[in-house]
Amino acid sequence: MEKKLNDFLIFFMDKTKINKKGLEKRIMKVIQDECRYQQRMLESTVAMWDSAPKFGYKIYKEGDNLNFRVGLKKWADTGSHGESHDEWKWVWLNQGTKERWAIMSDPWVSKTKKGFMGSQAGQGHVVARGYGIGHARPGIKARGWTTMIMSEREGTHKRTIINALAVGTQNFWI
Repeated sequence: MEKKLNDFLIFFMDKTKINKKGLEKRIMKVIQDECRYQQRMLESTVAMWDSAPKFGYKIYKEGDNLNFRVGLKKWADTGSHGESHDEWKWVWLNQGTKERWAIMSDPWVSKTKKGFMGSQAGQGHVVARGYGIGHARPGIKARGWTTMIMSEREGTHKRTIINALAVGTQNFWI
């Protein structure tokens, strides 16, 4: 019985044709589409900013793995953060801070909110910043944009890759 099963599997696998180039093209397109989607989501977080950081993505191969990074442009390109104030401001808003060394005008309305993927019209300006303001103010509440994207996209992205694998093969079912 065992021999018959093995013979069947060998026969089945010999008859299965995998369109390698088509499969690679489909997977690459799925990854590019996912990167562009995530980049647009990140760009929505700074849509109302006067001076906004740039976002980008990079698809790269590491050994046998195909990886991608989506985020602030310099980080996506090189893996390290840039030095511009706009990039740091975005990181502070995304991750939050324990304390804040700035005094805001009254009334102050933030352009971004925790748990909201996007930005809206805000109001106010920074009155003073730095250690000269005397003492630290309460920190910035983390907006959690990257966490929101990951939790929203993880299952969707995996299903899309599996569909690309299924479509990219002939006579082969996953």
